[in-house]
Amino acid sequence: TAFAGLVDICKPKKKETIVVTTAAGSVGSAVGQIAKIYGCKTIGFTSSDEKAEICKKEFSYDEVINYKNEDNLSSCLKQIAPNGIDCFFDNVGGDQFDAVMDNLNINARVVICGTIGMPSYPIPNGPRINRTLLVKRAKIEGLLVLDYFDKYKEIYDQLAQWFKDGKLKNKEDISHGLSKAPSSLVKILNGLNLGKQLIKL
Repeated sequence: TAFAGLVDICKPKKKETIVVTTAAGSVGSAVGQIAKIYGCKTIGFTSSDEKAEICKKEFSYDEVINYKNEDNLSSCLKQIAPNGIDCFFDNVGGDQFDAVMDNLNINARVVICGTIGMPSYPIPNGPRINRTLLVKRAKIEGLLVLDYFDKYKEIYDQLAQWFKDGKLKNKEDISHGLSKAPSSLVKILNGLNLGKQLIKL
């Protein structure tokens, strides 16, 4: 998912600035590391100071914003990335999405991978992004990894090589027993997991 969205849709270029929401999660952590392999500046959003440290130390993010500690995410981004955002890999939607939209560069690329920060129904009203996309000549695209089924082997091979080369790290949050599945899901939804949430049977 991380590879498909970042490499195929965002097409990152060296020295571009990439913003990733849920930066400490399984997808977000991989996006940040792949972006660094491509020579980009990486900024992550996460929900705790502990996760922010993990993002910096283990996943090589240049900057990490604990969105729960910031009253104005857009202003915070402007300070960290005064030259704007070139690529945005979004797993959340909502306020974090709106803040990044305020800071897009011309010809920015936006990948919608998830909307965990928004209710599925009814769809909430929010800022209209039409004008932003027009003025910035930005592209926005949804991502479903199943569309990449025919490229799975190619992607797996590249990720495996990066892993063997020490360029990719992963973190797992393992709960034990099927009975822990409901509480583990709630943990994810509340942003309390550290890395890929797994259930060991």
